[in-house]
Amino acid sequence: MEMHQVRYFLAVAELLNFSRAAKKCEVSQPSLSRAIRALEDEFGGPLFRREGRNTHPSDLGRMVHPYVEQVYAESLAAQRDGQGFFHLQEVPAQTRNHEHDCATWIAAT
Repeated sequence: MEMHQVRYFLAVAELLNFSRAAKKCEVSQPSLSRAIRALEDEFGGPLFRREGRNTHPSDLGRMVHPYVEQVYAESLAAQRDGQGFFHLQEVPAQTRNHEHDCATWIAAT
């Protein structure tokens, strides 16, 4: 599972439309569809029921949705925390109080 697939899955689940999800994710609709198909191959079945212009999560899609949301949320949290840690390292060494900085950083997260 790749992060772009996670984003695309969540967009389709939210919008229930592949074209609108592709626009939201700023990719072509065929690219989004290919990524969803690859994700469906990994999960072993369809994540969405495509009925003409109507799209609905399949039973499998509904089951994995909370896990995929959690993966995405944890990824964003890791990015945020990593960027916060990186910015701490940019403080000049002579003005840095490591114990205080780390405690402040941990308390802020």
